[in-house]
Amino acid sequence: MPSLKWTRGLSLKHSAHFPGPSTRRNPRADPGEIREWTILTSVTEAARVERLSQTGTLLFIGLNPPLTSGTRTRGRVELARSLLGFDNIIHSNLFALPTHDLAGVTAVGATEGGWLEARHQLVEQVARADAALLGFGVQSPSGDARRWFRAQVSWLEAELAQADTPVWEVGGAPRHPSRWQRYTHRTFSDRPFATALAEALRQRELQSAAGSVG
Repeated sequence: MPSLKWTRGLSLKHSAHFPGPSTRRNPRADPGEIREWTILTSVTEAARVERLSQTGTLLFIGLNPPLTSGTRTRGRVELARSLLGFDNIIHSNLFALPTHDLAGVTAVGATEGGWLEARHQLVEQVARADAALLGFGVQSPSGDARRWFRAQVSWLEAELAQADTPVWEVGGAPRHPSRWQRYTHRTFSDRPFATALAEALRQRELQSAAGSVG
């Protein structure tokens, strides 16, 4: 079965194995072939952006470690990795201390400790990564933790810019993976989750993230 090819510096092209958008095959043809063609055309038609090499490491940056296994989040991040074509993925967070939810970050993130601790790992992992996928959420904690959160996002943007790291988001914002399916269902309601996520993954300008969180 033909595979999808992502090439650094080149836009995704239709291969000889697939028809162009104006000559799509009958949906009643082989279901496996149609499923693969749907993913190919969704990325090509909706994104039309340069994709990265199949080799390399994707850095996922969440908000903070979970107190649970985090299986669902890791599964969705792994799906994003495969859609973008990276060989492997590493995980990091804006805040080092685990909590149940955003309210927990508000409670324990009012001082600098957990934010500065996270920077040590982030510096090392940004240096290792070929690209970053931001998924720390579009809402900030409240109280004093909000100030530290916003400072951390600004610091991270500077680190990514200095390293010249390509940055990816879902739907043009650093949405948390727990919100990806809700977003794709609302935006691409007629498509399966994997196909919709392929359309929603977008590379963005480095300086835009600070304005996309509350």
